[in-house]
Parts: sequence; structure tokens; C-alpha cells
Amino acid sequence: MKDVSRAYAERDLAHLLILERQWITGAPAAEEPVAEEERAHAHLERINRDLRIQLQNLTAELRARRRSPEGEMTGQFRREPDQRGPDPIVEMTGEFESGLAQLHRLREVLGAFVGGKLSFEAFLRALDPRRGRPRPPGR
Repeated sequence: MKDVSRAYAERDLAHLLILERQWITGAPAAEEPVAEEERAHAHLERINRDLRIQLQNLTAELRARRRSPEGEMTGQFRREPDQRGPDPIVEMTGEFESGLAQLHRLREVLGAFVGGKLSFEAFLRALDPRRGRPRPPGR
């Protein structure tokens, strides 16, 4: 029973199967000793199997991360500069600066309206919906 408990605690399936066979046949444990090498071999096989499963899971996770938007962007930065195409940071910075300039113009128009320098009609004309951005007063 001590051998069964130890084999179970070590998760040694090979040793448990041998002990089960001995119990079924009624052969004493001394007649068929379990070699330490066999247990070590079985243990290494279990570790190897578990590591292969872990490798498969990590490989699948890595593929999923590479396909994500963040992974694609990281892949672009790892390429040589001439293979990257347009720099996405420069493009985003340009878009933000353009939006910021538009907000400054809107603030200027609103300030003139609130300050009484523009009538409501002039305020509406200053927004200039045809161009999609506010026009500073007096221009």
C-alpha cells in the first residue's frame, strides 16, 4: 500500500499499472520489482508530454497576439525603415495637430461671439459648414 501511495503522489502511472497487475495476479511485489530507471523514464515522458502541450498553447497564443492590432503594429516597427512605409506615429501626430488647430479656430470664433464681437448670424457664417471647420472672425 505504501508503494501505491508513493506512485500516486508522484503521478507515476507506469508504476501504478505494474502494482495493479501484481494485485490482480496475486504475485508478491518482490517477484516483479519496479526498476528505478523505468519510473524515471515514465516521469520524464510525462514531463515531455506536458511541455509539448504547453508549447502548443504558447505557440497558439503567440500567433493570436501577432494577429492582433498591437502585434501588427509591433511587427511594422521591427521591419527595416524603408520597408515600413509611412510612419504611423508621424501620421497620427499630423492628425492630432490638425484637430488641435481646428479646435483653436473654433475657440477663437466662440470667444469673439461671447465677447460680443460677432452677431449670431456672423457666428454661424464663421463656422463655414462648407469647409467643415470654423473660420476666424474678420476673415
